[in-house]
Amino acid sequence: MMDNTIVFEKEFTAFQKKYGEILKKYLTDETASEALLHEGYKLGREAVADKLGILTVTAIHHDRLINFLENLKANGHLMIAEKASLFLEEVLAPFQMIGNGFHHAIKLLNQRSVEFAVRIRDLQHSLAEKEALLKEVYHRVKNNLQVMSSLLHLQIETTHDNLAKKVLTESERRIRAMSLVHEMLYQSQNLSQIEMQEYIHTLLKYLYEIYNVDRKKIQRTTDIDAISLEIDTAIPLGLIINELVSNTLKYAFPDDKTGTLSLSLKKEHRKIILIIHDDGIGIPPDVDVHTMVSLGMQLIFNLARQLHGKIGLNRDKGTTFTVTIPIK
Repeated sequence: MMDNTIVFEKEFTAFQKKYGEILKKYLTDETASEALLHEGYKLGREAVADKLGILTVTAIHHDRLINFLENLKANGHLMIAEKASLFLEEVLAPFQMIGNGFHHAIKLLNQRSVEFAVRIRDLQHSLAEKEALLKEVYHRVKNNLQVMSSLLHLQIETTHDNLAKKVLTESERRIRAMSLVHEMLYQSQNLSQIEMQEYIHTLLKYLYEIYNVDRKKIQRTTDIDAISLEIDTAIPLGLIINELVSNTLKYAFPDDKTGTLSLSLKKEHRKIILIIHDDGIGIPPDVDVHTMVSLGMQLIFNLARQLHGKIGLNRDKGTTFTVTIPIK
């Protein structure tokens, strides 16, 4: 029995020495994982295959080696078993730590995934509630503005004073320009932005109707980019368009003259550029639009100032207003 013990001790000493070299290589060589597996497989085959019945390095991690060590302890060879066991624990400890780390990471990841899923669900629910409330606000604002517009329209029909009718009509179309924004927001999936192509075309159609303008006499052309604007920009810009187009329809073509109204809206280098041109009689050169007492012109300049914009006027071949507004 002693001879067998000496043989086993020598074999395990060699076993420990070779695995020490493998661990050293594992810590210093970039191809450490491949080297460890290759050398471990070779060692398992050459050093302990006959004693343990192990053919691959993977088998070192399983029950056959553990049973073998337990048998050694049961036979009284505790010193050898403990040495080998301690050495194997040293070899296998990093792998066990990595495995435990992966297990913990996966468990933590699953836990966080559940938490994120709950958080996303709560946020989606909260967003849906806010969208519903916002739609209701737009709906009520639109309805209130429509009620005001209807009351003004009734007042216009029952008023015989031409000046009063004119003032009431101007107020009605301004309310309609604002109401149209809220109406489009209520009908849209996007509750914060207005699609300007649709808005401008709808506004132009309304203005032609309210002023009873024949499109054959005053033709209109548009060149509008696909631009969506925040409500804080869309409403003032819509009112500016309302005032400038209304002035054209009222004053540019007196005595049933014919002509053309053109409107362009472009986005260039973080700027919105609005150009409204007509080939009508134009604004007299001695008239300063900045000092006009007209409420419409005062609104145009005040709204442009509110948007941090600039207004340019060209009197060549009719009237051309250029409104430049910075955007984020």
